[in-house]
Amino acid sequence: MRTSRISVPVAIPEEIDAVISGDRDRFRELTGVEPPDPLIAPPETGDVLEFFRDAMVADPEIRTWFFRWIVDHQSANLIGSAGFGDRPDADGVVLIGYSVYPEFERRGYATEAARALTEWAFRDARVQAVRATILPQNIASCRVAIKAGMTFKRIVETDEDGMVELWEIARPIVD
Repeated sequence: MRTSRISVPVAIPEEIDAVISGDRDRFRELTGVEPPDPLIAPPETGDVLEFFRDAMVADPEIRTWFFRWIVDHQSANLIGSAGFGDRPDADGVVLIGYSVYPEFERRGYATEAARALTEWAFRDARVQAVRATILPQNIASCRVAIKAGMTFKRIVETDEDGMVELWEIARPIVD
């Protein structure tokens, strides 16, 4: 997937392994992308990288829905990551996430990635809504959700994060 400024390629388990181990050379060799120094997981993803890698190994067909990189075209820098928590559920809902390294924040990369992923998801007839769960104090993520076309729905409680804001964009109605 590609926009005017970024690519949002599907990550593969070997690339995730390179990030987990902090192996910049291996990551660069696999992706052709310049990773940060030191190579660490994008914010908010360090504790889930192994989960994503293991799920992709167990079920390669889930890769397109899962973990993706955000890459700047011009610099070929790794900007962050984005993706969905799973395939569409029984109600046609997918949960999106996005994360950008601090040095690339406030440049619209997360918004661009969220928009691209949302448009991509709606190409799948099963997808009826794209949602994000965001901690109330994460103002930057809320701004991304708004700019990506989502609206605040309600506060929900999750096992992982406790009380979070639920944001959503429904499948556009086509006349």
